[in-house]
Amino acid sequence: MRAPIQPWRRLTRIGALLCAGLLAGSLAQAQPQVLDAGRIGQGLDRLAVLGSVLYIAAHPDDENTQLLAWLAQQRHYRTAYLSLTRGDGGQNLLGNEQGTALGLIRSRELLEARQEDGAEQLFGQARDFGFSKTSAETLRTWGREQTLGDLVWAIRKFQPDVIITRFPGDSRAGHGHHQASSLLAQEAFRAAADPRRFPQQLSEVQPWQAKRLLWNTWKSFLGSGDTTAPGQLQVDIGGFNPRLGLSYGEIAALSRNHHQSQGFGSAPQRGRLMESFALLDGQAPQQDLFDGVDSTWNRLPQTQAIARQVEQLQREYDSAAPARSVPALAQLHRQLLGLPAGLWRERKLQEVQTLLLAAAGVWLETTAGAAHFPAGSAIPVRTEILLRSAVEVSVLSAGEHRPLQIDQPLWLNGSAHGLQVSTQLTIAGQVLEVQREIQFKHVDPIRGEVYRPVQFTPPLTLTPSSTAYLFGDDRRRRIEVQLHAFVDGLNGVLQPQAPAGWRITPEQQPFSLRRKDDELTLGFDLEPEAQPQNGELRFQARVDGQVLDKALATVDYGHIPEFDWFPPATATLIKFDLKRGGERIGYLPGAGDRLPQMLRQLGYQVDELKAETLSRQSLAEYDAIVTGVRAYNVNPALAAARTQLLQYVEQGGVLLVQYNTLAPLPAEPLGPYPFTITRDRVTEEDAAVRLLLPEHPLLNHPNPITEHDFDGWVQERGLYFASNIDPRYQRLLGMHDRGEQELSGALISAQVGRGRFIYAPLSFFRQLPAGVPGAARLLANLLAK
Repeated sequence: MRAPIQPWRRLTRIGALLCAGLLAGSLAQAQPQVLDAGRIGQGLDRLAVLGSVLYIAAHPDDENTQLLAWLAQQRHYRTAYLSLTRGDGGQNLLGNEQGTALGLIRSRELLEARQEDGAEQLFGQARDFGFSKTSAETLRTWGREQTLGDLVWAIRKFQPDVIITRFPGDSRAGHGHHQASSLLAQEAFRAAADPRRFPQQLSEVQPWQAKRLLWNTWKSFLGSGDTTAPGQLQVDIGGFNPRLGLSYGEIAALSRNHHQSQGFGSAPQRGRLMESFALLDGQAPQQDLFDGVDSTWNRLPQTQAIARQVEQLQREYDSAAPARSVPALAQLHRQLLGLPAGLWRERKLQEVQTLLLAAAGVWLETTAGAAHFPAGSAIPVRTEILLRSAVEVSVLSAGEHRPLQIDQPLWLNGSAHGLQVSTQLTIAGQVLEVQREIQFKHVDPIRGEVYRPVQFTPPLTLTPSSTAYLFGDDRRRRIEVQLHAFVDGLNGVLQPQAPAGWRITPEQQPFSLRRKDDELTLGFDLEPEAQPQNGELRFQARVDGQVLDKALATVDYGHIPEFDWFPPATATLIKFDLKRGGERIGYLPGAGDRLPQMLRQLGYQVDELKAETLSRQSLAEYDAIVTGVRAYNVNPALAAARTQLLQYVEQGGVLLVQYNTLAPLPAEPLGPYPFTITRDRVTEEDAAVRLLLPEHPLLNHPNPITEHDFDGWVQERGLYFASNIDPRYQRLLGMHDRGEQELSGALISAQVGRGRFIYAPLSFFRQLPAGVPGAARLLANLLAK
């Protein structure tokens, strides 16, 4: 029975039993944007366009957001950005998340960015393993055929008319990932059309040949100079959109500003902006990106009536009364249903449905009363429908659920779909099935109404106090595990499992958590015995015969929705010989650095300092002062503290500066004598290291350093090495990637008065959390007086 909705009335329905497996992180879309009259007009214009563009690059932030905005909002093409990786190998300017957690943040940032520029976001499954100097290394690590298959699948699924790469396939692209993204795109352009390539895909997609493959060249980008040339297609993308009240440069800046973990905020560009395009494959364009491509309804047979209906909608649209377009939109919906199944039929049906809801003034959302629900439990959901016009709308069903997919990133064994609920409405006689992600909303006293995705959780999480425990001696250490209940009435036993040669007491501990969201911290004593084996310390809880072994990690930054993910409840356990030459460390934090926590594990007393208050503090009590990664980039106050820090060195202190990027940097040198920070780096984690001054105290006291201390490093040796080094510095290490000349700017030191200044752009911030013993031994030497 149909239930008509009266204007300004609300309908609430509680229901839907939702069950699914354990979720390891949500990337559910935020609440759908409410379209204003201008955006409804934009949508009507888009109905006339049946063209699509796929933009391809390697990482989050590689995309040309102004071009995406222009293609999607000015030309009204279906536009998508395909990022082959999630950016999980980069650095983090917001917090200390690395690896998978950083990839989750950057994925969410990409999705938010596309909400601004109007494009869609696609993801590959390639691993961002950090900076790579060559495409050959990248393709070996990614797996060329697997990544190519992902790209072919994306092309066949999306069916772009035009494909654009951000980079060329050679050294002008810089990063090896950039080069590889272009080389793979060039191969996939042809492979996607060849039924002999990846034939296993053809049960779900069909071969597809795009019209052309272009490279979006630049005048100045990544320091590689001008790559434009005479004969390249030139397009002005610097226009203004009066419906949106923004230029495409302004839209682009709003999009880029979501990449906060990378410090990618930028000022908007206004006015004329020329973009250039070089042909990589396919038919050369003469005057337009879509030369030779019919992007009108004429590309589909027997659609003349649909084209006329769209023209009428555009001509008669009244921005002061969008509801007047509802009957014509409903008629168009009926016409589209009569078309044969296909990509454009489904795409335009979705566009018309969105416009029908907006023009009719329908607000629809589905929320739950909590953010977390145990896997397999019922989720009571509230579907709220608000009608803000006089259009007749009826509800056929609300709160129906579709089969659910595991809600996690692709590389964590799942997809990016959230928990969805379907509601059936009729508007002007047309039945619409509206999908909404289930969200939890609450009022934050500062941010106001805040949405976050609803997630399935394990009944209980076990979160160790660290992801790695480093033992530089044989002393017993107290470790802690935080238990968090997601259901009522949990009684069980927590059992740590350590590798051979470790004693952990007690062997197990009972626990009882009475209510949901109760927390309990349990402590254990961990002690190495004779010849302990390095490995993984595992935590398991047994509750009613069920084994639970997931930790809880929360990502909560204001520019993206809060979400949780559930990594394994494990920690790396490493025993090695370490001597400390200092005890008390002052740490000036930078960005994305867990080094203070790791130093405390090694027995140091670490005080986190503020550059703004150094003038009121006595630094003499510290054996060493350490600046965190990118500290000078993210904290301008450090430049003002230069004089005091160097006075501390002259009086006998040790100042250790970790890596900083090229900009922004203070005008004055970071050290007592000049050196230049460069882009030089050694990206091969197993690159040979030569001790240039093997007798130097920093390589001998209190720990003798040998080449074996560079075994087992992860991702890279170091980055942003020093060059143009004043001769008063001593260069201690030489290293290079295969086929390159040796670099000597990874560790430099200068005696200043009674103390020492050190610039060490080695990636200690990655090595110690990964439990690399040699990195900890070398760092201990650098901190020793």
